[in-house]
Amino acid sequence: MKIKAIAIVALGLFSANSMAKSHVSGPDGQWTFGGSITKFSLDSDAAYEEGISNSAWMLGLDANYVQSDWLTTISLDMLSYSDNNDFDQQVVGDGWSNSGENSTQSSEAIGIMTSFAFGKMWRMGQDNKLILSAQGGFSAMVSSERSIANCDNCYSEDIDIDGGAFVRAGIINNFDHFAVGFRVTQYLSGDDLKNNAGVTISMAF
Repeated sequence: MKIKAIAIVALGLFSANSMAKSHVSGPDGQWTFGGSITKFSLDSDAAYEEGISNSAWMLGLDANYVQSDWLTTISLDMLSYSDNNDFDQQVVGDGWSNSGENSTQSSEAIGIMTSFAFGKMWRMGQDNKLILSAQGGFSAMVSSERSIANCDNCYSEDIDIDGGAFVRAGIINNFDHFAVGFRVTQYLSGDDLKNNAGVTISMAF
């Protein structure tokens, strides 16, 4: 269900991107779409209480809107926790590809998070292809649990990790048709999420 939700939102972002481009005139307004992979640091005490490691990998989908020297970013992120309390369960298949076979499935610890960030950007270097950015924003955890994927009646546990306010700095280099960047995010509120850092790939700004 989590992967399906991400696919649906990704399709929605692609559609929004296409619609936005059709309504934007002139060089001032531009939507770009991209993704990121980052390493997240969690509060050690909160992670211990929830039975997960104090670090997690995060895959993100980003929709960026550039207006003059301002950058707005809307993101959908999936955190893959390193789980210390995973469990196995006997599952009876009920899909079209099986006829009720019994199997042992293992749980996964996954978080789904959305975020909004807004801030200033500076174009530098030859042909203004190098971009520095500074943003502030807020994130909210949509779902965070230990469960077995694609199983409607299986056992699951909530993982109580919350989002919050953050500041973010990034550097992006534009190539002909795409951009590669690096960004660092520091959380300011809440006791669960600390910081993350990683790379981004998107359409050129």
